[in-house]
Amino acid sequence: MTVWQGVCIDRDGYEPSKAVQDMFRVTVQNDPERTVLKVEGRLVQPFVRELKECWRNAAGGAKPMILDVCSVTFVAPEGRNLLTEIHRAGGTLVGSGPMMNSIVEEITGQPVSERN
Repeated sequence: MTVWQGVCIDRDGYEPSKAVQDMFRVTVQNDPERTVLKVEGRLVQPFVRELKECWRNAAGGAKPMILDVCSVTFVAPEGRNLLTEIHRAGGTLVGSGPMMNSIVEEITGQPVSERN
């Protein structure tokens, strides 16, 4: 499991309120029949790089890769690019809620159904 937590600081060194903190987590679940990456938080830099590293470390076997993005709260363009790359490499994207379902549908070209 990889957990990253940090404070946003802009290029001029301005640090927003301590209440404005990003949290990102990727939980890797290796089952005998598949590998699941559960992603939580905002998919922005530097978290996109972290997810890419987790994905590359977890991929490589013959097992299917499932990327659970149900708990993602925001996706920056670079995050969308990575999700597209994972999908094109054979990963299955699983979303929930209007925002993530819309993003998953745009990337895969197929409608997704709400998870209960």
